[in-house]
This record gives sequence, structure tokens and C-alpha cells, in this order.
Amino acid sequence: MGAHGMGVKMRGPAAGAALALVCSLGGAAPAPAADAPAPPGQGRALADVAGRTISVADLEGYVRMRPQKRDVEPGEEAVRRRLEELVQTEALYAEALRRGIDREPDVRQTIRQVVVQRLLEREVDRPAFERKIAEDELKRYYDEHLTDFVRTERARASDIFFAAPESGDPAVRAEKRKKAEAVLAEALALQDTRFGFGELVLKHSDEPAGRPKGDTGFFDREGKPGGIPRQLAEALFAVERPGAMTGSVVAAPDGFYIAMLTGRQSAVSRPFEDEGVRREIDDRIRTAERRRRQDEFVAAIRSAAGVKVDEAALGELLAALRAEGAASQIGLPVLPGASSQQAPPSVPGIGR
Repeated sequence: MGAHGMGVKMRGPAAGAALALVCSLGGAAPAPAADAPAPPGQGRALADVAGRTISVADLEGYVRMRPQKRDVEPGEEAVRRRLEELVQTEALYAEALRRGIDREPDVRQTIRQVVVQRLLEREVDRPAFERKIAEDELKRYYDEHLTDFVRTERARASDIFFAAPESGDPAVRAEKRKKAEAVLAEALALQDTRFGFGELVLKHSDEPAGRPKGDTGFFDREGKPGGIPRQLAEALFAVERPGAMTGSVVAAPDGFYIAMLTGRQSAVSRPFEDEGVRREIDDRIRTAERRRRQDEFVAAIRSAAGVKVDEAALGELLAALRAEGAASQIGLPVLPGASSQQAPPSVPGIGR
């Protein structure tokens, strides 16, 4: 469909000025500075579409969004083609508005998401990613996170712990060793099953402080930084591969261990002078700053918005959803008096 077939009025002098301006830039005008004055004629109208004016600035912005390769076609023809695309889009947009498509719930939600994303880009992303990270800030991060860049070989394991300190009752310690030996036999029998060892951890382990569900986290040959007993660390570094277990019960000052190697990391040596390291640190700092800025910005906006949640209405909705889940499992209707095709109840304050 041509531009003249959609109620479009072309503005000859302005169009000529715009074409000359944009074509002189090779078909892709650079973005002007935010505080720079508009070039002469940039606000002049090129075309009218359904009562809306397309200006020289509109066309230049569109050309920047969709630059034309220089070797594909002549610059003037490329700009005319872009104007035709812009005219067609504007005509279709006007028709969509006339039909009320912009008021459809899913379209409104999409528009909200785009607008919110643009707000976050301006208030959060740009300040975080456009500022220059100083050299001393990069070095300070490197020093504070040195183990991410320089470390010895590390291992990780899951263990079953039987508390029996050497300073305690010898009879109790002997009994705990005997129990550990019995559980080891059971663990070896289940070694090739997917969840066997984990189930034994939950069933038998006394779980040392700070190590939930038997996970040791990564540690070096001295058991650092997780405070792993040296005897256990040595036994695990002797295990050939992740998924394999220590072949015997490991005795330590605090008790007895049965352990499975779950991970291994090679030694790392990445100096601060490495350009890749500096880029990684730069990215980490900016990402953390963006997260902090977003949390603070959203908290301030929520506070200013005076957010109020109707807990009673929310409770009713959650109860209905729980009932829906229970009902669906036994084939009952989703909600009393409602079919499964009906929309869920509305939440106050959303979608208004």
C-alpha cells in the first residue's frame, strides 16, 4: 500500500530538506547530544497521516533505528523507503487506536512493561553502567574477592557426621564409630543410586554447625575456609572423581565422617593486571550497583505511592487458588459456581 493511498500528504520542500540532510550522513544520522539545539528544519513536517504529522526529526530517528547499508542502495532511495515504512506504520497505528486495540488488557500490560523498563533504564541502568570505574575501586574489589581470582585446588563434598569428640566418653566414641561403619556399608551399597547418599545424610547425620544437609562448600587441602577437619580434607582430596566416596570412615577430633566428593575446582591464578580480570571486575561492580540502585529506587517509589494491600481480599484469593488446586486433583469444579474457563477473581488495585 503506497503512502498516497492512506490519506498521506507529502510536504515537498521539507521532504527535500530532510532527504538532503539524512543522505548527507550516509543514510544513518548520528544521535544528537541531549542538550544540543535541533538542526534547522528538523521540526518541519514531512507528511500528514490520519491527522498526525511526521517531522524531519521523526524520520531521522527512525533511520537511526534502522540504518541502511551503504552498498545496498543509493542513500536517497533508502531514505524514501524508510519514510514509506514510517508512514505505513503510523497509518496502521492510527487504525489500531481507532479500533481500541490499545485498551485491550494484554496490550495495556505490554505497554506498562515497556514504560516501566524505560523508567528503570533511565533511573537505574544508565547511572550504573555509564559511570567510569576508578582504578583504585577495581583494585579494592580484587583484593576483597581475592579467592575468586587466586586460589589453590578446591574440593566440595557431602558428608554424614557422627558427633563424638575425642574429649568425651571413650565408650560413646567407640559406639559412634561402630554406627558409622554400619552406615558406610549401607552408603557403599547405594553409591550408584541417584538420591541414596542424600537420604542417608538426612537420616543419620548429626549435621555440624553451619553445614546444612551435609554440604561442606568448597575447601582447600587444609579444610579452609569452611572449617573442615584436616583429616576429612585429606581423605576427600584422595578421592578420584566427584560422585565417589571415601573408602572408609574418617576419624576426626570432633567425631566420624562418611563423605562423598561432589565437586572439584582446579587451581586459579589470575593477576589483577590481566585485562580480562579487570573487565570482569568492572562488570561485577556495575551489576551490583545496578541491583542496589534498583532496590533503593523501587523502595522510594513504593513509599511515595502509598501502597496498600487488602490482606482480606488477598486471603480470599489465595484460599480460592488452594481450593482450585485441591479440586483439580479430584476432578471437581475449580471454584463454586464457576467453570474452569472463567477468569480468576480480580485483585484490588491491579489492572485499573
